[in-house]
This record gives sequence, C-alpha cells and structure tokens, in this order.
Amino acid sequence: MTQGAQDAVGSVAASAPSRTKTAIKMAITMGLPFGLAMGATCALLIGWRQGLVLGVLAAAIFGAFMAALGAAAVSPTLRDHPSFEGETLLKHGPANHFVGIEGVGGWLYLTDKRLHFRPHSLNIQKHEWTAMLTAVASAEASRTLGIIPNGLRVATTDGAERFVVDASRSWQTEIASAKRTAVTSSDASVS
Repeated sequence: MTQGAQDAVGSVAASAPSRTKTAIKMAITMGLPFGLAMGATCALLIGWRQGLVLGVLAAAIFGAFMAALGAAAVSPTLRDHPSFEGETLLKHGPANHFVGIEGVGGWLYLTDKRLHFRPHSLNIQKHEWTAMLTAVASAEASRTLGIIPNGLRVATTDGAERFVVDASRSWQTEIASAKRTAVTSSDASVS
C-alpha cells in the first residue's frame, strides 16, 4: 500500500466522531421511513395507539440494526485496501455499486489515475470494477430512487455505472478535478 493510501486509511480510522455522526445519520435515514411504514400499517390493522408504539419501536430497532451493519461494513477489519503502486489515493469511502438492480456493497477509491470499486467481504456477489480516468466521460451526482441525494453516475467509454455514496457532489467534484489533471498529464506525456 502506498504511503498516501496508508495516510488516508489512518485518517479515516482516527475520525471516531465522524463515524458516530455517520452512524446516527444512517440510523435516522433508515429507521424513520421504516418506522413510519410499520406504524401506519399497524395503525390500520390494530389501532393508532399500538401503531404509534410499534412504529417508534420498529424505527429504533431497524435504525440501530442498519447503523451497526453500516459500521461493520466500513470497519478496517473488513476492508482490504488495494495497492495502487505509483498512484496517489485522492478519496475513498463506502459505496454500493449497482449491477443491474443489485447493489453490491464495498469501497470506492479515487486515485490520480483511476476510479476503482472493490466489494467488501460480506457480499455474495464479488466483482471489482476499474475505470482509468482518461476513459471517464463524466461523473454526475444523482438521486437514488429519484429522492435520496446519494447517487453517483459514472459514464465511461464502456457504458455507465451507478453507485450509492456519501457526499455524491463531493465525489463528482473530486472525479472531475482528478480527470482534468489525468487528461492534462497524458496530453503532456504525448507531446
């Protein structure tokens, strides 16, 4: 692993308040819709008081479960960072890569030369995906299911790939910046 990759991994491991904030955000964004749906369903079936209580309990339990699952997925013990020899790691973070309708959980890496996805060990479907930045036509932040602003669409010379990431606009900006630098570097080496 390059020194840049080791530094980046160390900085992520050292940011416990950030992980706590992410876990709380995940618990709320996952638990609240689930709790509302369960509460409404139970209210219709068994009454509004029981529906309210069961909705709150469902939100808390499901939110906590999803936060714990998310924390386990980003745990350093489950990540096996690839070695990007001769490359500088610019950004990395948890991501789901959509293959058809299936989302495969893992880690997305941006270096000064490529965008790379590696699935984590909890997946049944395991595939790695790489695109050299010179082959990336565009990267656009998007909305998952047309609602949640966590999508990232990457168009390459081979087609389009869809990801779910934290801070999709930040990924869009970083990829565009790295692509400009990569294209400029490749143009300079040709001259």
